[in-house]
Amino acid sequence: MRSWLELRPKPAVFVFGNAPGTAEYCAEFGLTHILDALDVIDGTGKIRDMAAKVESASEAGYFCFINADIILTSSMMQAIPAVTARLSRFLLGVSPWNVDVNEELTFAPGWEDALERRAQAENALRSHRASDLFLYPRGFLAAAPELVIGRWWTDNGLMWYARRTGAALIDGTPGILAVHQNHTYGHLGEHASDLNQTAGAIWNVHVIGGRRHIYSWSFATHYYTRQGLRPYWIGRLLHWLPYTEPTDGMSRVIASLIWKPLSRITRPIRTALGLTNPRFPLKRNEGANLAGPGKPWR
Repeated sequence: MRSWLELRPKPAVFVFGNAPGTAEYCAEFGLTHILDALDVIDGTGKIRDMAAKVESASEAGYFCFINADIILTSSMMQAIPAVTARLSRFLLGVSPWNVDVNEELTFAPGWEDALERRAQAENALRSHRASDLFLYPRGFLAAAPELVIGRWWTDNGLMWYARRTGAALIDGTPGILAVHQNHTYGHLGEHASDLNQTAGAIWNVHVIGGRRHIYSWSFATHYYTRQGLRPYWIGRLLHWLPYTEPTDGMSRVIASLIWKPLSRITRPIRTALGLTNPRFPLKRNEGANLAGPGKPWR
C-alpha cells in the first residue's frame, strides 16, 4: 500500500479487513479503514458490496479496486487521464508481473527502475486471464454480479460484465507496470493447490451464469500503451462469437498448420490496422519488452 501512496496525484486509500495490525497500519499511514460489516461468502466479501461502501464514503469520480499484494508505479497515474479523456464508461485492468519481494521496499529515488529490473529478471507476466486491479467510473459496479474477491474468476466475471453492459474493456498491461508479490495460498486450506474448486470460485462461476462467461483479456475492446488507447477489433468480435473450447485434436491441428502460420504472415498488415494484440510480445519474451532504467514503461 505504501507504493500507492507514492503516486502523484496521491490517491485516497480505503482498506477493508480487520486482520491483526490493520487498524494500526491505517492510522500510521493515513488510510481510511472501513469496518462496516460485509456479506461474506467463503470467508471473503463481495466486490459490489465493497464498491458501494467506498462510494458512500467518497465523492471521487473514479475508483480502483486493487488487491493488497499489488505494487503500483507512476505508469498507473499516467494512464488515467489518457483513458478518462476519451471514455466515460469503462473497466481498465492490468495483469501484473510476479516478483519475489521478501523485504520492505524503501521507495528511495530510483525504486521504480529497480523494481522494473527485478520484474525483467524474473520474467513472469501473469496470465491473460488475470487482473489484480480494476479502474472504473463511479457507479459502474452498482449492478455487477455479486462476485467474491480473493477467489478465482472474480476478474474474469468483471470482464464479462463490462462487455455485457456495453462498456469499454481495457487491458492496460502493455502500458502499466504493476507487480504482484508472490505468496502461497495456504489460507485456502485443502484447496490451496486446486484454486478452481474453492467455494468462492464455484460461487463466482454461478453468479456470472456459467463458464461460458469466464472472459479474459482476449475479449478486450481496447489496449492501453504508453502511446495511448488503441482499439482491439478482434476482442470486440470475440464477444459475439459462440463460446467454444478448442481442445479437440482437429482444433489443435488447424491451429498449428493453418492459424499460426497465417497469423505470422499477416502480422504486419494487422499491426498497421490495429488488429494485433500488444500482449503477445510481452508473453513471448517478457524481459525484452520491459523498458530499461530511466525509460518509460512501454
